[in-house]
Amino acid sequence: MPPRHHYSTNPCRQINLWRDMSYIIVALIKTKCYKRAWLLSNSWHLSLFTSKQHHPSHHLPPPNHTMPLWLIYHPPQTFTTPESKSALVKSITSIYTSSGLPAFYVVINFIPLSPDDNTFIGGEPSSARSKPFIRFVAEHIAVHVSQNPDRQERTIKRIDDALRPHVEEKGYDWEWHVDETPRALWKINGFVPPPFGSKAEKEWAELNRPVPWEEEEKEGKQRGDRRYVVSM
Repeated sequence: MPPRHHYSTNPCRQINLWRDMSYIIVALIKTKCYKRAWLLSNSWHLSLFTSKQHHPSHHLPPPNHTMPLWLIYHPPQTFTTPESKSALVKSITSIYTSSGLPAFYVVINFIPLSPDDNTFIGGEPSSARSKPFIRFVAEHIAVHVSQNPDRQERTIKRIDDALRPHVEEKGYDWEWHVDETPRALWKINGFVPPPFGSKAEKEWAELNRPVPWEEEEKEGKQRGDRRYVVSM
């Protein structure tokens, strides 16, 4: 049986421990080491609840949203004006900026599909449908919410609320889905993006552009905390 884990009262350290252990358990499951994964998970959760004040969830930030890449596949008779595109773009971007993420994280591509007979739905060309069909594909990178039902529901509601006025209320058929891709395989202008909610990420959001930053360890009583310094 794996030993119980000791928790620091340091919030940053708790978040890192929680994240790292989750990755280890997922890796064990993927390699079909089910018994080890169960034992580790059981020991881990037991140690979490033996002391309520040390539970990492008490200190976790609320990362409801993530770095998005959006692809919008639409027939040529939809989103024909700069105004209609701009309105949809603002609605999608606000999903993420309202959570404090930098606006430049949000990349949105309109992909008109012309002629309609190049798109098939249920084995039939989309031109045979009575309504235009809009297909949204989003990729989330910075923070994953699929393993947290509460955050997942909040994300779903925000996306629905952002898209509905631009498609459903215009009489279009529509569908969307989100892929969650590894944060470790993500860079912007050659920089590894700073952690969610960090000082450096807030600086990126304020500047609305990526700039060099470095991670520094605090000394003294707060050893183990991390601060993020932007180099201008």
